[in-house]
Amino acid sequence: MKSSIFLNAVTVIDHAYINHDGLIIGGSFLASFLVTGETDPLEKVVVDFSTLKKDIKNLIDRHTYYNNSNGYDHKLWLLNGYSNYKAKLEDKDDYVKITTSSVELVMPRDAVKVFDGRYSETKTVSTSIANHLTYSLENLYPNSKINVKCYLQEGPILVHDTSPDNTSIFRYTHGLKDSTSYGCKNVAHGHRSFISIPGQNTYDISLELDNAVFIFKENIIKETDKSITIAYKSGERSFEAEYNRKLNNLIVLDTETTIEFLAEYVKDKYNITKPFYISEGLTKGAYKE
Repeated sequence: MKSSIFLNAVTVIDHAYINHDGLIIGGSFLASFLVTGETDPLEKVVVDFSTLKKDIKNLIDRHTYYNNSNGYDHKLWLLNGYSNYKAKLEDKDDYVKITTSSVELVMPRDAVKVFDGRYSETKTVSTSIANHLTYSLENLYPNSKINVKCYLQEGPILVHDTSPDNTSIFRYTHGLKDSTSYGCKNVAHGHRSFISIPGQNTYDISLELDNAVFIFKENIIKETDKSITIAYKSGERSFEAEYNRKLNNLIVLDTETTIEFLAEYVKDKYNITKPFYISEGLTKGAYKE
């Protein structure tokens, strides 16, 4: 019997990508899947839900220096044919140097995901990544003859006392040197986030925060009139980024750039006196009273 199963909002894929202007853009996608195929004669299912969910998470979260098997989450995405960058990317290399008009990066090869193929203005980033995820997931079950459809959504999941009227979206990038999460250490990962203050318009705040690069002052190794360079070592991996001051929305903090400290920064800068929510991606974040 042919049948279809769905997995709704399985995981959030946080990432950053280099756009056609050479800027690093933070993003988050909520991933859902529709899987169609013949039911297994023994288990009477297309694919076991538990197995499929684990396989999806492993596919998305994997860290490897080999691009074809590297994951998607907390990576810097390079979309060939769309991203404006220069780099020599070899799977055998432990580190890669990536240069754009706005930033120069030196980072571990496993912190980068390269997507081959042409990316035109008529094909959105979400469509391109959904197609890539579909292909990758189908290849996990070569003998099952399943068909996969992947749906990526960018809409945030709002908390109970917020509404679209007092919620605004912004994107940012950062790197967390001391995080225990492998992916969060990546100097060029990001999020599509929201700020929500019940009963207050938040558009002007989100406009100033949009496309921000949050930098922990302690990580700065060099400053000039034209650029800021940060570098840090986290475990066995090293990261370095030189940002053009003019082309990037650089925000330097005296603290680490976790969402808790970003909430504190936003509260002080915009003199917010009401309780508010600020997210790290689409489904999690900080609540500040």
